[in-house]
Amino acid sequence: MTAGAALITAIAFFSRIPMPAGAGHVALPNAVQMAPLAGAIIALPSAFILLVAAWAGASPLLAGALAVVALLIVTGALHEDGLGDCCDGFWGGSSPDRRLEIMRDSRLGAFGMLALISAVLVKAAVLQTAVQSGVLTPPARSDGLAVSVGRPTVSTFRKALIVGLILTALLVVWWAPLGFIVAGIAAAATAKFTATLAEAKIGGHTGDVIGATIVLADLAYLLVLTLWTV
Repeated sequence: MTAGAALITAIAFFSRIPMPAGAGHVALPNAVQMAPLAGAIIALPSAFILLVAAWAGASPLLAGALAVVALLIVTGALHEDGLGDCCDGFWGGSSPDRRLEIMRDSRLGAFGMLALISAVLVKAAVLQTAVQSGVLTPPARSDGLAVSVGRPTVSTFRKALIVGLILTALLVVWWAPLGFIVAGIAAAATAKFTATLAEAKIGGHTGDVIGATIVLADLAYLLVLTLWTV
């Protein structure tokens, strides 16, 4: 397995960015080591649009909104869909089986709609402020995305942690050292809370839970970092 093939697999899974078919492919659990770098690459178009919009004189709110829309397009709203399904299931069902049934339903309920609207609004507001001034539970069902992709090995997880730490170190050297550390802690705490909630509600994790965790951890990171550096 090469780092390039692992990176391509991670980008293809977490986004809708077309990847070259003949560039190699590895199982997703083995590609987790490149997830932090894949996340940075996936976020580049959104970051570019945010900077260009701000440079072109767009209002901070418009720049933030355009950046959020760009990220939704690049990811295909994959993670936001997971957040909506989780909120519908977690608070719309009275038992683990019923919650899983609701989460599998493609229709969006009131809880999911409110969660999506709130997430998009908060992210746009956080990016607006930025202009102005990255689940350890068992699978909950025997089929589905979380089971089909498998789980990374301890070695692969360590490699992902190393890549993430390298990227974080580069950011720390460049800007707001303590802010990045606190934001990283906030994101990790949010991910842990989401995983714990999922285990209590449905007995483990699903693909939707993974998506919801990504969205919520991302929001926690951006919110804390923005508040810290304002």
